[in-house]
Amino acid sequence: MTVQRIYFDTEFTQFESPRLISIALVAEGSDREFYAEPNDTYQPSDCSDFVLDVVLPRLTRLPEHTMSEAHLSFRLAEWIEGFSGQVELISDAPAWDWPFIAQLFQENGYGWPRNLIRQCGKPRETHGKYGRRMAEYWVTHYAMMHNALTDARSLKYAEQKANRP
Repeated sequence: MTVQRIYFDTEFTQFESPRLISIALVAEGSDREFYAEPNDTYQPSDCSDFVLDVVLPRLTRLPEHTMSEAHLSFRLAEWIEGFSGQVELISDAPAWDWPFIAQLFQENGYGWPRNLIRQCGKPRETHGKYGRRMAEYWVTHYAMMHNALTDARSLKYAEQKANRP
């Protein structure tokens, strides 16, 4: 059985007592994406200066992306369960990103999606190609670095390009 790899990224308030600001997931082998900005997880006063200056201005603040954390948990689980077979979430910063996944599914009532592997995966490194492809991506997307959706897309791009013959 093949496992659907999905690249994800989060943005959060600060390193001490982090709170979720946004989350994005992009599926390998398709154009399926998920992006959300919870509106009840933080206040601007919770944010570091970097987050205030760089991350918050890159939020979309569009109604279709803005929702409560509980609704986000439900919609994300539903999105993940829309894939046939098992799903593995891939992050280049699992120590920071994965706890938000666990929080969304353990603390918000919906529970874990039935097809989600409950362990964070990492990008496949291919002898330095991944890092070079990541740098290549940021040449043209630098203005939106630290937007969760752009960052998740960078993971997908770098891994797919690095693993081509």
